[in-house]
Order: sequence, then C-alpha cells, then structure tokens
Amino acid sequence: MSLETIWNANIFSGMNSSQLSKFEELGTTASYKTGEMLFQLGDSAHSLYIITEGKVDLLLPIQVYE
Repeated sequence: MSLETIWNANIFSGMNSSQLSKFEELGTTASYKTGEMLFQLGDSAHSLYIITEGKVDLLLPIQVYE
C-alpha cells in the first residue's frame, strides 16, 4: 500500500508522515472480483480496508420485532 493512498484516506488526516509510514509498512494491496465477500457478520476484526477504486456494499440483517 502506498503512502499516498494512506495519506488520501480521510481517517488518517490527523497523522504525520512518520505515523503514516507505519501503516505503509504493514499494509498490502489487494483486488477483489465483483460479488466477492470480504467478511461476514461475526468474523474477527483483523483487517482494515481502504477502498481506493470501485465500491463496496455492506449488507446487514434486519431484526424484525413483533
């Protein structure tokens, strides 16, 4: 993952270049096919996804109370 990609992600806007470099060292770049599932409800959180191109749909189940 490039430092420029991280720098452009709003979530990191308060960090300096030294701090952002840590993310660059740990990050990887991945591509996914349309319809491919990245994670499911209940999965352990072990990744942070920064979407640089395309879109992601987040689908959550809805509980109906009667």
